[in-house]
Amino acid sequence: MHRHKRFRHGPRPFRPFFGIFWLIVLGMIFSGGKWWPALLVLIGLGIVFSSLFREAPPVNPPQMGTPPYVPPVAAPVQPAPRPVEPTYRTDLLPTSCPRCGGPVRAHEVRWLNPRTAACAYCGSALPMKQS
Repeated sequence: MHRHKRFRHGPRPFRPFFGIFWLIVLGMIFSGGKWWPALLVLIGLGIVFSSLFREAPPVNPPQMGTPPYVPPVAAPVQPAPRPVEPTYRTDLLPTSCPRCGGPVRAHEVRWLNPRTAACAYCGSALPMKQS
């Protein structure tokens, strides 16, 4: 589509109805006595009719130039998976240390692996009960 069509510049489309309308109404006005108020009414009617018969703008006007820059969307950052903590079987701990006789509490012992714990007082390996 040309630029003058897009912005409604340039020559207007041919509309024979409006020329005939103006000629007939101007002839009627000047044949009568009061031509000044009738001329103003004629101009107003011409504006109204020209707005009624105007061409509709195109639905999707063509875009000129390059499209706007759209930055690429980055992939969402995935959090690092948490390491799986081993499950400690606190129900298999003895009630007291066989070497020093100290009380064994599950939150005080030092776990060496999921099946082995060390006494919090003397550091010896605690024998686990059979499951």
